[in-house]
Formats: sequence, structure tokens, C-alpha cells
Amino acid sequence: MSLSAAFRFLLSCITLSAVSCAAVEVDSVAGLLDQASRSGVRVKLKPGIYRLDDPAIARAAVVPHPEGSGAFRVNTLLHFSGDDSHYDLRDVVLEIDTRLHRAVPGPLDKVLVSGRRNTLAGLTIRDLGDTAPGRGGLRMLHVIGDGNTLENFTLNARGSAPYGYGNLLGKGSKALVPLQKQSCFLITGRDTRVRGTRVIARVFGHGIVMQGAVNTLIENCYVEGEMRLTDDILKETSGPAHSIGFRSDYPPGRIVPGLMIALSEDGVRAYPDGSQVGERRTEKITVINTIVQNMRSGFDLSAASGEVLVSGCTSLGCNEKGFNVPSRGVIEKSSGDARYGPLLSLHGKNDRDSRVELTLLPSTSDHPPTRLAEINGTGHTITIRMRDDGKPVRALPIVFGESFWADVHHFRSPTQPRETWTGAVNITLRNETTLPVVLGSTARENRIISRGPVSRDEGKENKLESLASPPAAPKARVLSFGDSITRRGYPAELGQLLGVPVANAGVGGNSSAAGLKRLDADVIAAKPEIVVILFGTNDTRLDAPKVHVPIERYVANLREMVARCTAAGARVVLCTVPPIAEDAYFKRHERAAFVAAGGLTAVLESYRAAVVMLGVELGLPVVDLGKALATRPEWLSPDGVHPAPAGNALIAQLVAEKVRPMLTAHSRP
Repeated sequence: MSLSAAFRFLLSCITLSAVSCAAVEVDSVAGLLDQASRSGVRVKLKPGIYRLDDPAIARAAVVPHPEGSGAFRVNTLLHFSGDDSHYDLRDVVLEIDTRLHRAVPGPLDKVLVSGRRNTLAGLTIRDLGDTAPGRGGLRMLHVIGDGNTLENFTLNARGSAPYGYGNLLGKGSKALVPLQKQSCFLITGRDTRVRGTRVIARVFGHGIVMQGAVNTLIENCYVEGEMRLTDDILKETSGPAHSIGFRSDYPPGRIVPGLMIALSEDGVRAYPDGSQVGERRTEKITVINTIVQNMRSGFDLSAASGEVLVSGCTSLGCNEKGFNVPSRGVIEKSSGDARYGPLLSLHGKNDRDSRVELTLLPSTSDHPPTRLAEINGTGHTITIRMRDDGKPVRALPIVFGESFWADVHHFRSPTQPRETWTGAVNITLRNETTLPVVLGSTARENRIISRGPVSRDEGKENKLESLASPPAAPKARVLSFGDSITRRGYPAELGQLLGVPVANAGVGGNSSAAGLKRLDADVIAAKPEIVVILFGTNDTRLDAPKVHVPIERYVANLREMVARCTAAGARVVLCTVPPIAEDAYFKRHERAAFVAAGGLTAVLESYRAAVVMLGVELGLPVVDLGKALATRPEWLSPDGVHPAPAGNALIAQLVAEKVRPMLTAHSRP
């Protein structure tokens, strides 16, 4: 080839590469479908709402097993089959008519990603209606290709049967009634990265579930279900539970009153393998800074193999368990409550050598579990602590050699001894709470270092050591007073920045009116030098008349707080209400009242401006979070309201700038 010909050939290759990398803008689902089968493309779908309601859009897909022979066959509505592409789907909403659940025979993956090394960002998928699937599996989103990244997705799943009973009527092939389930997000591929994704589950199925997935990262995600009291089920005069005489697949064999149950399955779940990928094992899972709320289990990963890490995660209001991991799994820097179910369940008798570090969050409940934690296996190292101000309502025990699943197995196979499923050997527990420890008959050779009492030891050769109460903390010089935004952690970071003790007097759900009622007990009585006041997020709840505080009353409440703190000798810093992410917020709250008032942003701005004006009037420093955080979206967790870990750090830095000059000489670092 001549030099000139070689140059022309190289130029043509560069030109083709540039064309393939240029962004393609499409404005229809048909246009997106055309690009989704191509490789090496950059695609932007025009923002808007796209309705999928025509059965003709459904297509059969055949995906060869990545290992071994055979193929995975499924129907799909939107199939990303190309490789090495980028799809910008920000501000795009796919609305799926749930009648499409019955439009095709067999399994349906409504959105399927079988291509490799793609990035998909910003898509919202929303089910309309409650039609359950006909037969076969149903998934809202399935990633089976390798090396894919999904960022800032939002999934709102509806349509399953039965819905409203959790797993009381069974969950597998032997269920007491026919099951027509839908999982929200299934991962079966290798090297999948999921970041900033929200799953709102209103289905009987899992939130984020892995089957045969390898090396999965789930980071900064949020999964939410809803709860129901069994008393309400027992009032039904028709329906699936009534039709079988309120029997249950779980002990004691019938639905009993007084229990709070999740209507969906697990928040983040691992199965041992996946039929879609040739029965490949599920291996190596990392879950970071993810929140699960009101699901059956928070993080149920005990069936996975290989390295499993759960770090900085939170489980709230889950009724079967908050956390579990397999042999050699790690839970660190994580927390959860025991409102309806145990914080921790290591139920595998044969699991070993896990490392667990959990903080119990305070909660109140009329329907608490019988155990705080249930521990089985061999060689685990477990630390359970309580948040500094945590005061559990009931003395829930940490139990060795028992578990919910042992109860279930014994109920289903009563002739088998309980020892078949339980056993706790050579486990080290550091119990930094004041809650009691119970050692069952299958607990032996364990080391218990506990601040709480060992109320029963029926095992053998267990070593018991008392953990002394910690020395009294230095008196706080700064007190942070507010709602759940305060409660979730910026005061701890503020204390580190200032080098002085900072008390956290935040209470979730508080408005300024609720805060004013506890001012004397929680603030004045502590005699702080400086009080940082942050209320407003709940005051602005126009959709909740019992919570909402009109702006005039809001300002009056803050004014009274300032006056009473000042009279008690404390100096005050005011904070404005932080921004809220509307898309996430209005998945949980009604929009109409805010629209009538000019929109959420306008409402927040009016409350923000009121605090700024009050600060000027009273000569007080104001931390304008509404302004400072508006351009820092990384401060928000996926729920759109509360701070992520990065948000706590940002708030602490902003508050420290105002508080540091106010500290007296003897309290400065």
C-alpha cells in the first residue's frame, strides 16, 4: 500500500470512529429501540414521558448463556443488546401499562440489558395499574450482559398477586395460593455497577436481586416497600387469605394479629446461582451507602459465594431481618433498627468467619420482634453498639443458637430436633449495648464481652466478660437541634471539625412545633454554649395538614426558640431548610398542594428567605443551606431529602464556619 493510500485509509478509520462516537438524539421509543441494538453509539433520548401500552412492542429475545451451552429466552419491551454504548436517559420516564404483563406468554423482562460495557443513566420506569403477570417470571429491569453501569435509575414497580400479604401465604412453589410475582431489578451479569438508583416496590417480589451475578457493585441506592398490620388482613371478608381460612405457610400455621409485615420481599438479595446464566454461582458482592426501608429483609446476602462486603448501609423497618452475610462476609460501618424484626440474623449453622459491625438505631414500635439479633455459625466476630443516645423501648435479647429460620424448619419438620438447624461455636461477640445476651443449648466455646447481662447460658464452655460502662462523655458545648436531617449524623462530623463535644438533639419527623415542645428537656436542660437550629423540611409539608406548620407560625416558633435559648445563656445559629429533589420527593408525597402554592421550590424558598430575614432581624449568624447545597447535588441520599455521607460532611463544614468563631477560648481546639 502506498503512503498516500495508507493515509487515506487511516483518515477514513478516524472519520468512522468520530461518527460512531457522536451523540445521536432521538425523540421516540422507536428511535431508542433502533439505537439500543447498535454498538459503540452515544444516544440521548429527549426528556419527557413515554407511554408503553401497545402489545406489539413486545419482542422475543434469545441471550446465549455466557458459560456453557444453551440460551436464556425471554420476552422484552425494551432491549439494549448492543455493546460499548452510552445512553443518556436523564429526565426520561417510561410509563408501562401493566396490562402488558399479560400480553405475552411466558417470562417478561420489561427492560433487558444483554449488551456489554454499556452505561445507562437517568431513566425512570413507572408501572401504571396493578395487573399481575399471567405466567412465567416478570422483572421490571434485568441486566444480564457483562460490564454494564446503571446510574440514577428510578423504578416504581406495581402489578403482582397476591399483594397485601407479604410471604404469609407462601413464597415458593408450595405456596398456599398461586403466586404471580414481579421482581424490580434482577442482575445476572458480570461486573455490573449500579449507582444512585431508587427502587419503590409495590409488588410481591424483591427490590434488587442477584442470581448468578459476579462482581456486583451497588452504591448509594435506596429500596423502599410498604408495611401492613396483620390485624387489617384478619378483618377481610374476601380475598386470598380469607379464602384459605387465614392459614399461613409460617409458624404457627395461621395469620396471627399484632404483627407488622412487609408486602414486598427483600431489599438487596442474593440467590446462590442463576438459571438465566447456566446455573453460574452468585459471587463477590459489594454494597455501599445503601438504604433499605420497609422490606421483608434489608440485606439478605447469605446465599452468595466469595467476597461479600456491606459498608455504610442502613436497614429500617424490615420485619424478617436487617442484615445477613455468608461465610467470611463483612458488614461494617452499618446501622439499622429493630422496629419489626431483628437487626442481624446469622442463621446458617454451617456459615463461618464473618465479621460484623452494626449500630442499633433507636426506634419505637408497638410490634417489636422477640430478638435483637440471632447468631449461628462458627468463628464470627461481631460488634453491636448503640447510638450514643439510643434507648431501646424493650430489652430485646441477642440470642445464640436460635433463629427465625430454625423456627420455620421446625414448624415444617417437627420430628427433626432443633439442633438440626442451630449451632453457635467459637464466636466472639462484643455487645456494647445494655441489652441482654441469651446462649441457647447449641452455643459453645463462645466469647461474650458484654455491657448488658447474660440472662441465660444453656450452652457449654462459653466465656463471659463484663464490658465496663464507658466514661461519661464530656459535656457538650455545642448542641444541634432539629429533625431527621440533624438526627442522621452531621453533628458527629461537626464535633470532629471543631474539636469539642457536639450533642445531637435531632428527632426524625419533627416540625418546629414539635421541636418547641421538647426545647426545655432536650436543649435548655443540657446547658449548651451554642445551639444550632435546623427545622423546616417537615414544616413545609403542605400535603400533610397535621404536620405542616404555616410560615408565620414557623417563624414564631423559631423566634421563641431563640429567645428561650438566649435567656438560658446560649448563643444561637440558625440554618435554612435544605433543598429537596422533587422527582424523589413526589414519589412519596402528593404534588397537588405544592402546585397550588407555586411549586415545591417556591415553598422551600419562602421558608428559606424567612429564616434569613429572621437572622438579620435578631443579629444571628445564618447557615444558608438552601442556597449553599442547591449546587451540590451530591449532598443528597437517593430519597431526595436526607443527607448522604457526603452531605453530612458538607453540612458540618458549613455550620463549622459559623460556629468556630463563636466558641469561647477554653472550648476551642
